[in-house]
Amino acid sequence: MTYSLQLGGSKELAQNAAAQYRTALAVYLAIYAIAGLLAIVLPSLVGHALALAPPYGGIRPVGGLMLLYAAFQLPVFQHAMRSRVPALIATAGRFLLALLWLLAGGYFVWIALFEIVFAVLLAWLIYKYMAAELMSRP
Repeated sequence: MTYSLQLGGSKELAQNAAAQYRTALAVYLAIYAIAGLLAIVLPSLVGHALALAPPYGGIRPVGGLMLLYAAFQLPVFQHAMRSRVPALIATAGRFLLALLWLLAGGYFVWIALFEIVFAVLLAWLIYKYMAAELMSRP
């Protein structure tokens, strides 16, 4: 029997996959939370960085939505296997969000690039984690 087929080794692989997914998701959520806070507290700074026209009234609600988006993913961060449906919805939502940022154009293309990179990375990691968790059960 090989190491990967033993129950202990499979559980260890599942724990490693969970740690990798949690680390990548933590980085993603931290960036989103910081960007959301910046948009709420300093909308003019965000507006200048994105080369937007001076009435920056719409930036604060977008920052609030970014914080809300990050907050709704906290149960997935805590335990993705218990929150499988929200994890898969969030994974699909990242691809949709990347498309929306891309359609906005301008400097939002850089945000879309960030979003698509994390969407692909987190989709691959959640797949790897769920497969390893499934294989660790007898």
